[in-house]
Amino acid sequence: MKTTQGLGYEGRAPEIQRVRHDLRQRSLRVVAVERLTPHMIRITLTGEDLDGFVSASPDDHIKIFIPGLDGVMTRRDYTPRRYDAEKGILVLDFVNHDGGPAAIWARAAQVGDTLEIGGPKGSQVIAGPVDRWLLIGDETALPAIGRRVEELPARPV
Repeated sequence: MKTTQGLGYEGRAPEIQRVRHDLRQRSLRVVAVERLTPHMIRITLTGEDLDGFVSASPDDHIKIFIPGLDGVMTRRDYTPRRYDAEKGILVLDFVNHDGGPAAIWARAAQVGDTLEIGGPKGSQVIAGPVDRWLLIGDETALPAIGRRVEELPARPV
């Protein structure tokens, strides 16, 4: 198979399609807490407010609303690790590190707790064939990288 630099495996360049979503705040319930590693905590959320939720791209961002270190509500950006509309679950991975309000919340999270989220405001969907992917990031990028790999289309080798 021969490709031209910058073009996908079908000889055409992929394009980014920007998709807007209805922005609303949602109240979700924690249904599972899993310590994946000493430095990564996975929280699974559900709730009727997930109706209409859309996450069309592996690098979408939502806002989570949590108490800050001073007790005042604060918000942080998070990438959905997985969203399953059929099962009605949203999965978020939290880096477990010192000092951050989101990590503090995730360490203390228990089944039955609630989390307010907003978004995503929109998605940037890469359409068209991609010959190769180079995915680089720190711990905070792992949800997007993992989701991107899992959602890659099957392609003959």
